[in-house]
Amino acid sequence: MLSIRDVIAESGEFYRIWVLPAHSSYNGEQRECYTEDHVLPFFAGYVEWRIKEGLAVSNIPAHKGISPDSKFFLNDRGEAYKLSLRKKGSDEYQPRSMNEQLKRLIQKAELLGATPSSFRDSFVRGLYENGCGWKDLMSVTGIKQKRTLERKIRPQEAELDKVFRTLFSRVKNPF
Repeated sequence: MLSIRDVIAESGEFYRIWVLPAHSSYNGEQRECYTEDHVLPFFAGYVEWRIKEGLAVSNIPAHKGISPDSKFFLNDRGEAYKLSLRKKGSDEYQPRSMNEQLKRLIQKAELLGATPSSFRDSFVRGLYENGCGWKDLMSVTGIKQKRTLERKIRPQEAELDKVFRTLFSRVKNPF
């Protein structure tokens, strides 16, 4: 998982371009990430909340006064999200508890049919529709195969039918 030093410079400024470390990435390879201006207020508010709550604060003013080795994203208990094995016998990990928290948020917001995976797929599709090329998509997402990206951008008809059935399966007919 990302640490404070991966996202915030010693000066306290958020990096606009930073490196996602290999140990935190989807495919085990480091890659560049970009923080756009409209995201910075959310990061700043989150960091202010952490400082106010005293979560991993440091007496050293660097990194906004937060311990540089502490994890950037914390769970509801103020602890770093734990990683779980992706599959039994695998050496790949995933933030299962973070995904579960996102699922609870989706459920409370009543975003029927939405999943953490559909958010990721929408992100990929949005990048593509806004002009991102294949090599950049691979670089940003960590997905190595063009075929995998194509499935996210242009789902096959059978997949689209499944998407609609899932999306509308919770709609109850009042008649």
